[in-house]
Amino acid sequence: MWWQDHETREVSLRFDSVADFAAYREAKAEADEDEDEDDIAARFRPRCTWLDVARQASAGLGSRR
Repeated sequence: MWWQDHETREVSLRFDSVADFAAYREAKAEADEDEDEDDIAARFRPRCTWLDVARQASAGLGSRR
């Protein structure tokens, strides 16, 4: 699932699937009041984005001859 910030218009990958988003919402509903929402979301967010993969790939292109 892609997410767009309403102020900056920045788009980012937040969850790999709707199922991950649903699991996050369920975990958030079951969490203690003092548990941080970002910590909960981090458990369900992708570990790397397509941009990370593209950067790694392009970094390797410069070293090939």
